[in-house]
Amino acid sequence: MSTIPQSGAWSQVAYGNGTFVAVMAGSNIAAYSKDFGLTWNKTTLPQTGNWDTVAFGNGYFVADGHTVNGARSVDGINWSEVLIPGSNGARVLTYGNGTFLDTSNGRTMAHYSDDNCLTWNLITLPKIACHSIFGDGVFIAYKYNRKDYMISTDNCRTWAESQLPSSSTWQAGAYGSGKFVIGNGAGPGGCKIDCVNGNRGV
Repeated sequence: MSTIPQSGAWSQVAYGNGTFVAVMAGSNIAAYSKDFGLTWNKTTLPQTGNWDTVAFGNGYFVADGHTVNGARSVDGINWSEVLIPGSNGARVLTYGNGTFLDTSNGRTMAHYSDDNCLTWNLITLPKIACHSIFGDGVFIAYKYNRKDYMISTDNCRTWAESQLPSSSTWQAGAYGSGKFVIGNGAGPGGCKIDCVNGNRGV
């Protein structure tokens, strides 16, 4: 059995360059594994705070939270601070097609970066979002208790609105085989979104 090096409120895990990285809320602790999770080592982030999210893209791990500035790392071990603008509310980072998207729970305000998080551009989403997914050139953003979801096909510059089959406790989602799949936190069932023609099914 594998154990992570410290107990606590671990928020999210990301994978890249042969390394898994996990971040923790209420601390400056992160953990990394280079053997597919069999063993984990502890490392430190630049600030103590609520680290909500971590993502990997274009050779960088990027971590963020609602009480910290942000951080990035090429190896998941050594981290440097980066300034990710935003507001209070749990954060979600998603990477795709050379772009990092950072959203805040309970806000329409979001930011994107296409230079590995050195600079960020402010955008206003049509609706509040607290989750996001990328696949096949498409970003999708949505909120856990709403039917609305938003689609961007131009690397987060502009967004169109659509609707999920129902208002539910929509949670984490993923992309594969031409479809986005979003889990339902309230019980059995979920939602599929065909990213090619927009068809939906449960």
